[in-house]
Amino acid sequence: MVPSYIPLLAVQGRSHSLVYQSPARQFSSTADIVASSRAVAARLRGATQKAVAVPDQMDEFPILENAPLNMLTPCSWRFLVRLAGLRKGLSASEVMCRSRRPHIVAARTDALALVYRHTQHSLPGVGQLFSLDHTTVIHALHKTGSTSKLVETRCPD
Repeated sequence: MVPSYIPLLAVQGRSHSLVYQSPARQFSSTADIVASSRAVAARLRGATQKAVAVPDQMDEFPILENAPLNMLTPCSWRFLVRLAGLRKGLSASEVMCRSRRPHIVAARTDALALVYRHTQHSLPGVGQLFSLDHTTVIHALHKTGSTSKLVETRCPD
């Protein structure tokens, strides 16, 4: 079984009260939600944030600099290369290099599979990004046990 990059399946099968161990908080306004999320972010970062006036209407709320990724659009292939490198303790440049050391090859294999599955690039397109042949991408997909795309491919114009 191939390990999941986003371990949601274990959480989905259980009650949320067992996972979070705290009651759900009721918010009365957008300002309460924003203030709460900023407090959580500050606790996670271990830093204090400046108090900022929050607009009453969500339409007036500016797009935040550290907003989360839009999970409905394909992500950048460079982000996926960095992700594969982080999982193996390597930088993106080490993943993209031509080294044949086993831990670098494993990270590159993961990166090839991630880029193919999570972007709209075809097999030859992914190979070109890494300066590799499309058959190397096919081998990486078989090695990781994942052959299907998770995003729709581009429609021909």
